[in-house]
Amino acid sequence: MLNAVWTETGASMQVYPRVVDSDCAMQHFLMGTHREGVFSKGWTNYRHQADVYHAYQTLVGYGHVHPSNIIVMAYDDIAYDTHNAQPGYVRNVPDGPNVYDGLSIDYCGTDVTKDTFLSVLRGEVPITTNGSGRTLASGPSDDVFIFLDDHGGVGYVLFPHASFLFAHEMMGAIQHMHDTDMYRRMVFYLESCHSGSMFQDLLPSDIGVYATTAALPGEDSYSIYYDHTLQTYLADEYSIAWVTGVESPSAPCTTLSDQYASVTDIVTDSHVQQYGDVDGMADLPIFQFMGNYTSTETVPAYCDMYNTDMSHTVQAIDSLYRTPNSFVDLFIPMRCMLDRETEAEREVCRGEYVGEMADRHRWDAIHTQLESDCANEVDADTQPSPLTPSQWGVYQQVVEGMAAECGELSYYAVSLSTIMHGLVGRGCTSETMMQSLRQSCS
Repeated sequence: MLNAVWTETGASMQVYPRVVDSDCAMQHFLMGTHREGVFSKGWTNYRHQADVYHAYQTLVGYGHVHPSNIIVMAYDDIAYDTHNAQPGYVRNVPDGPNVYDGLSIDYCGTDVTKDTFLSVLRGEVPITTNGSGRTLASGPSDDVFIFLDDHGGVGYVLFPHASFLFAHEMMGAIQHMHDTDMYRRMVFYLESCHSGSMFQDLLPSDIGVYATTAALPGEDSYSIYYDHTLQTYLADEYSIAWVTGVESPSAPCTTLSDQYASVTDIVTDSHVQQYGDVDGMADLPIFQFMGNYTSTETVPAYCDMYNTDMSHTVQAIDSLYRTPNSFVDLFIPMRCMLDRETEAEREVCRGEYVGEMADRHRWDAIHTQLESDCANEVDADTQPSPLTPSQWGVYQQVVEGMAAECGELSYYAVSLSTIMHGLVGRGCTSETMMQSLRQSCS
């Protein structure tokens, strides 16, 4: 599921009135009723929505950004999920506050699509069923902050219902924003596995955009704070690191560079990256983008008294429960088998575990066959180069083709995207790959 927060701050603070009233607040009464087994797809992804809800509360409560300057996109199926012991209560840290309280969601449920996301970025009113219709109406004097939190493969972010936002599509929208003067400067934070692949070799350094990501192009990001009662993870490591840092007393004195350094220190398993206009923007205050900060482009004079190291603000993380995101769907039923009191409950958990392992074996076999079928077209010893524009088209075709031929991609299947991306980069054709997928999945 995709979750996103947009904020707009800057020299001219704009207020964006609702075009239509959003029905997102009503959606949770209709969702969560079509679940099978103990672990619903939405529930195991609790952390992604909680990250975004926490970010919203922090930007409003600590950054003093007016809610009218924030656009929120979230599937909104966890607060009233049948597995939530406290309906309407969502926490992002152990024993934490309700980050769902007072939240305003603009696009939820089936409106959470790639097309909606790109429309909002381009300042176009999305075609939605229940959305607010709000979109970025920013101009050349506005600073824009985007936080996107979801699962991702190499070169794409996964939307609900087997929809994929590819890196070249997102770059096209960002370039459009630049060409049409939709921002003065823009900061983009991305939480997903393989998140660096959305910017590496793609984001120019001369269009006023600074981005950080939770992970390198070829690695997982990590979930943290496993809750034994809720049987899900509360947060993602990168997300909780930057959000909690904004709540620090030293936040008004913190630059993008300071925050990047602190988040890098906190996130110990994946490798946080920065891209874009690093030289020109790293010394700007974070509150220029995450707060109502319009006075200057330098930190206040009183900041000399503050230590901007924010690593102390994150609760201690038990290393046992810091888990690669592609293994969460396997780890949760494992924990369930240990935590449940009755054999009947443990048997349900065991079934989930066995099903997940079978799914992984299936996707392993599909990708092994892909490599075998491409062997005559690629040199296994050659390192793949960055994809050309035509290769991005091939990659998009085969990723979407895999979902069409083999069924909706599991998060483990997404984690194997390095294989397909590498095959395309080394010259395997779409015809060969699609034929392989049809044979494997028929």
